[in-house]
Amino acid sequence: MDYNENVLVFGCSFSAGSYTYDPNYIMYSDVLQPDGTTKKVDNGLGRETLDVNGGWVESLDPKNYHTLYAVSGGGIVQHATVLEHYYNKNRLKDFDYVLVQLTYEPRLTWNEPGHIGDRFWHEYEVQAENVDLYQGKGTARYFNFISANGKGDFGGNINEAIEWRKMMFHGMTNKHVIQSCATLIDERCRETETPLYYFKWVEEAEEVTPQFEHGICLDIPYPWGVGKGSMNMFLNKKYHIFAPIDPKISRDGKDTFIGHFNKAGNKKVGKAVRKALEKLR
Repeated sequence: MDYNENVLVFGCSFSAGSYTYDPNYIMYSDVLQPDGTTKKVDNGLGRETLDVNGGWVESLDPKNYHTLYAVSGGGIVQHATVLEHYYNKNRLKDFDYVLVQLTYEPRLTWNEPGHIGDRFWHEYEVQAENVDLYQGKGTARYFNFISANGKGDFGGNINEAIEWRKMMFHGMTNKHVIQSCATLIDERCRETETPLYYFKWVEEAEEVTPQFEHGICLDIPYPWGVGKGSMNMFLNKKYHIFAPIDPKISRDGKDTFIGHFNKAGNKKVGKAVRKALEKLR
């Protein structure tokens, strides 16, 4: 099939597909207790299974072809790495435009050494003929300081973090790394005259939000969050996976598992992104 446009898309686990609630899939961590013993505690991950079909990208224009890199746990660092790979191979110009789903940053992540082809795997189960999905092995070394669930090194709760992590988070390290990667994407797209579009998954403080000088921010509500300016899908069972955690295995006895969006939620996101793009293309 001949497609109208070839699109390079970047995202995190929110872009990898749709999720289904799975109460039997629980991931535990051994947590040291004050008396020196350890207790198996729900670490807040799991409880949902990923279907690589039904992601928001599948609701974009079916006349376009989408090469999607959805790096779970990753962010702008991984996006910059992949885009630079295409740039160095003189293949960035093969795309009609680049689309970036911004997650909550800073996600201070870095890639393991090796060829990019060894760091990302191709998903062959995707049923959409116009979506080519890659997921990443490039986030094996990371710690995310802020996230929706705020647990562990993956989405560590900054209030519970040890001092050096707090210093790094509040200092300039994160801001420099995140903005440097955003600037690289911005400049490579400018050099190759490749249009750059992006949208914000969640409302964040400007100091930890990647800034693009030449990119265009899509005018859509935030998928993640509640109230004014959001899509009102967060903690809505029609669109979102969430559930209380058994107090016996909870960190503090009152945790709630906060997962990703299901097919209905992703479809709503995709339709909004498509509509915004059609106004600009």
